[in-house]
Amino acid sequence: MPRAPPVSGASHSDEPDYLRSEPRLAATAQNLGPSLTDQALAPVLEQAIRLWIAGDIDGSRAERLASLEVRIVDLPTGILGQADGDLILIDADADGFGWFVDSTPGESSEYEVTLSGGQLIADTGSDAFDRIDLLTVLVHEIGHVVGFDHDSDLAVMDADLSVGRRIELADTDRVGSLPVTSALTLDPLAVLNGSSDAGPITFRIFDDIANLGDDPGVLDVEVTGADSGNLIYNDVSSLIGSLLSFADQIVVDIDAYVKWNLSGLNAGTVTVSGYATISFSQVENITGALTANDAFIVGDLGGVTGTIDDRGGSTGLDVGNGALVAVIPDTFITWTNSTGDVLTGNSNLGTAGTLANANVRKITFSGANLFVGSGAALNATGSGIITTNAVGFAASGASLSMASVTTATEGFHGVQASVSDAGLTGVAGFELYASGTLKLNQTSRVDDERIDWTNASTTPGGLLPAMAITKTQHLNLTGSAAVDIGGGALVATVSGVELNLATMTVTDGVTTLTGADVLSFTGTAALFAGTGGSLNGAHTVVNNGTIGFAVSGVTLSLVMAKGALGDGANAGDTYVGVSVALTDAELIGVSGLELYASGTLKLNAATDGITTLDLPTRMNWTLATADANDPSFLLTNLDIIAALELQVTGSAAVDIGNGALVATVSGVELNLATMTVTDGVTTLTGADVLSFTGTAALFAGTGGSLNGAHTVVNNGTIGFAVSGVTLSLVMAKGALGDGANAGDTYVGVSVALTDAELIGVSGLRAVRLGHAQGERRHRRHHHAGPADAHELDAGHGRRQRPELPAHQPGHHRRAGTAGHRQRRGGHRQRRAGSDGKRRGTQPGDDDGDRRRDHADGGRRAVLHRHRGAVCRHGRQPQRRAHGRQQRHDRVCRERRDAEPGDGQGRAGRRRQRGRHLRRRLGGADRRRTDRGLRTRAVRLGHAQGERRHRRHHHAGPADADELDAGHGRRQRPELPAHQPGHHRRAGTAGHRQRRGGHWQRRAGSDGKRRGTQPWRR
Repeated sequence: MPRAPPVSGASHSDEPDYLRSEPRLAATAQNLGPSLTDQALAPVLEQAIRLWIAGDIDGSRAERLASLEVRIVDLPTGILGQADGDLILIDADADGFGWFVDSTPGESSEYEVTLSGGQLIADTGSDAFDRIDLLTVLVHEIGHVVGFDHDSDLAVMDADLSVGRRIELADTDRVGSLPVTSALTLDPLAVLNGSSDAGPITFRIFDDIANLGDDPGVLDVEVTGADSGNLIYNDVSSLIGSLLSFADQIVVDIDAYVKWNLSGLNAGTVTVSGYATISFSQVENITGALTANDAFIVGDLGGVTGTIDDRGGSTGLDVGNGALVAVIPDTFITWTNSTGDVLTGNSNLGTAGTLANANVRKITFSGANLFVGSGAALNATGSGIITTNAVGFAASGASLSMASVTTATEGFHGVQASVSDAGLTGVAGFELYASGTLKLNQTSRVDDERIDWTNASTTPGGLLPAMAITKTQHLNLTGSAAVDIGGGALVATVSGVELNLATMTVTDGVTTLTGADVLSFTGTAALFAGTGGSLNGAHTVVNNGTIGFAVSGVTLSLVMAKGALGDGANAGDTYVGVSVALTDAELIGVSGLELYASGTLKLNAATDGITTLDLPTRMNWTLATADANDPSFLLTNLDIIAALELQVTGSAAVDIGNGALVATVSGVELNLATMTVTDGVTTLTGADVLSFTGTAALFAGTGGSLNGAHTVVNNGTIGFAVSGVTLSLVMAKGALGDGANAGDTYVGVSVALTDAELIGVSGLRAVRLGHAQGERRHRRHHHAGPADAHELDAGHGRRQRPELPAHQPGHHRRAGTAGHRQRRGGHRQRRAGSDGKRRGTQPGDDDGDRRRDHADGGRRAVLHRHRGAVCRHGRQPQRRAHGRQQRHDRVCRERRDAEPGDGQGRAGRRRQRGRHLRRRLGGADRRRTDRGLRTRAVRLGHAQGERRHRRHHHAGPADADELDAGHGRRQRPELPAHQPGHHRRAGTAGHRQRRGGHWQRRAGSDGKRRGTQPWRR
C-alpha cells in the first residue's frame, strides 16, 4: 500500500477519513454493551497517543497531537470512527456491536491469538470477543490526524475492522522522525513546550539573577531530563510537559509562598509570591517551596496523577471552589495519587457505575483549621481562611479524610471530617455550633449525580479512604449542635442531629431566594424560647433568659435559608423557621405567674443581610417546605405561616397569685412578642408580652394548686370551681431598660363563668320560711358543724345551716381538741382525751333528750326529760357538796316531773314571769351553736321598760368583751375551733366556769384559785 502523503497536504484533506466495520457483520450487529462515555474513553486515548509518539513520528506531525479533540457521537450505520482535521468522532455503540474498552490498554492479554502484521484475535472466553476494540479505532483515527491515509503501508490504517480483533502499531512501523530540540525552544509567547520529548522532564522554577536582560517580575525555568534542550529559559509564562512521559515534574526553587491552582487534570497555574503566574499542562508531579507555605486550589476536575510534595511550611487546601478550605500544619498531611477503576456505587456514573482508569487521590490530615460549606477562600499567604460571604462550618483542630476521583471530563470529591464545636458562619442573627462527623460530597456533573462513597471501591483495591457518605448527601453533619436564633429568642442544645447544608431555590410564592444556601436539621433538644437566652462559652449549656419557656427532651426541627450574593435585594437576607414539640414547658421570669405549656412551639424570623434588622415580611414555611416547592426533599416540613413570630399552640396550665386562680386550658394559641403596652397612664416600652385564649377548667379563690404533672386543678379552701369556660390572659413585663417599669409585671385575666360553684363552705344553703305574722328562722335538733360552715348568709343576714357528715350522726369530733363532746343530761360533756383526763363541761342542748314540739299560741315549747344520774350541769350528783347537792336534786326533780304546758318547765317558768323568748341577731331571730359555745339573746318585755341580759354563757376572750355600740351590750365572742365549750383566757393561769351564780376561776398551774366575780341575774 502507498505511504502517507506529504505532511503539507495531510492535514488539509477535503473529505473526512472513516473507519468502517466489516459489511458482512453489520447485519448481525447488536447492542452488546452500554454506550461509550468520556470517562471510559480517556485512558484508552492516552495509550493510543503514546503508541504514535513511540513510533518516532517527526516533530511536525507530533505537534498536531497537542490540539487533538475527540467526541462521542452517533455516526451513520457502518461507521466506527471519523477524523476531520484535528477532530476525531467515535460512534457511541460501535455500530451496534458494542465496544471493548480495555482497562489495561498497555498490554493485550485479552487477545490470545496472534497473526502476522501485528494482528491479534480474541478467544471466545475473552471480554473482547465479538466486540470492536476501541484502542485500534483510536490509533487508526489518530493516524489520519498526523497525516496517514488508508492506503499507507501501516496495517492499523486499513479501512475496515472486524469484531474481536486488535491491530497494533508495531515497532517495525517506523514512520520517520526529526530531532525534537525545537520542542523546548521558547516561542514568541514564552511557551516552553516539551510535548514531543520522551522525557521525563523536570522544570525548575527560579529567578535567574545572573541574566542581565531578565525581567525581575517574571520567573525563569531550567529544564533537565529532556532528550535535548536541557537549558535555562528566561521569563517563561507557560510549560507543556511530554506526551510520552508520565513522570514530568515542576519544582519551585524559591522559598516563598506558592499557590498552586489545579484547574484540570495535570494542568493549572503556579504563582510564587512576588512573581507573575506560570501556567502548565501535561505535568504529573509538583513540588512546593522548601520551608514557606504552599496552597493547593483544587477544582472540580483538578489534580495530578503523580505526587504532591508541599515540603516545609503549612499547607493550605481549597477543594471544590470553597467547599473545603483548610490550613494544615507541616508534616500533618499525606498525599496518595493512583490510577484505577472506581466502582462508584451509582449506576448512573461511568459504565454501569464504573469509572474506568480514573485518577484517584487520597488526602488525610489532622490538627487543621477547617471550613466546610460554600464560598470560603485562603488568604493571601495561605495561612488563614476567609469566610466573608461564605456559609458553612468553621472548626479548629479537625481531622479529615478526603478522596478525589477525576477523569478527563468529570470530577468527584468526598470529605469526612471529625469536628468539635464547629461554628456556622455567614448567617446574620443565627448562631449554630456543631460537633461530630462532617461530610461533604461534591460533583462536577450538571445532573448532580454523586459517588456513593459508603459503597465505593477500586481496582486495584485500597485506593480510597473509608468514608460513610451516601450519594444523596451534599453537606451533612451527624452528631450534636447548639443554636442561638434572634439574639436569644430561641437557644437550644440539640443531640441526634442530622444536618444538611445545600444550595437551592426557596420560595413561598411571595419571597423567592434563588440559589440560596439552605440548612435543615431535626434533633432532640433542651431549649429556652423567649427573650434574653444565651449559650455558655463551650456551647454545651442553655442559659435561660428574662422571660420565656424552658424545656428539655423535646423534638426540634429547623430550616434556614440565606439569599445568594447575586440575588438582588435578597442578597444576604436570612430566613429561619423552627418548630418544637413541647411537653410541660415552664414559663420562667414572671413573678407570681406560673405557666406550663404543651403542644407545638413555632418561631419565624427574618433578618436583613445588610442592616441585620428584622425584615417586615417573614417566610411562609408551610408553603416553602411543601413538596411542590421542595422537589428534592432537602427541607424539613414546617407548618409555620408568615404572620407568626413566636407562638405556642396546644394546652397550658396556669397558677396566678399562688393559688388565687389555677386553671388548665386547652385549644391554646399563645403568642410571646416584644411591644409597647400602654393604657394612657402606664406605658411599658419594649415590654415582653404574652397573650392567649382557650377553654379552661379552673379554680378561683384561696389555696388552689396544680398537680405535679400540671394537668389537673386542685381546688383550694374556698372559692369558685368551674370547667368548660373561656379564659383570656394578657401578661406584660417591663423591659430591663425601661426605667422604673423595669421588671414590673402586669397580668389581666378574663373568664366567662357559667354556673360556677362556690366550694369550701360545708352545707351552705339559704332557707326562707314565710308566715302571715312575719318571718322567723331558727335551727332545731342540730349539732354544730365545722367552724367554716357558720359563715353568715350575706343575702339574708343570718347564719347558714350546716349539714352533718354521715359518719357522725348526733355528735361530731371537734378539730384540734383532745377528745369529743356528747350532749348528755342537758350539758355538753367533753370525753377523756388521749391523756385519759376529762376536759371540763359546758351547758348546752341535750342531743340525747327526747324533744317534742307542740303548738301553744303560735309559739314552740321544748320539753326536757332528764335521763339517768347525769344532770344538766354534766356532773355526777355524788361529786357535789351536800348543801348544793340537795338544791341540785330538787331542781332535777322539778324538771323531771314537769309536763308540757303545766307551767313548771323552763319555758313555762318564763311564761309565768311574763317573759318572751326571742333570739335576735341583726334584726332576725336567731339561735347559734358554734365551736361548743351556745349564745342566746333574750329579750324580756315589761310595762316598766326593757331589760336585756345574757344567760348560760361563758366569758370569751378579753378582746371579745367590747360593747356593742348599737345595743349597749357586750358582743358575743367566737371561740377558736380547738377549744370547744370553753376557752383559756389570755394572760390568766386558769379558766372560769359558772357555778352557783358566780364566775369562779379555777386553780391555775400553780394550784391557787384566782378569785371569783359576781354574775348578774
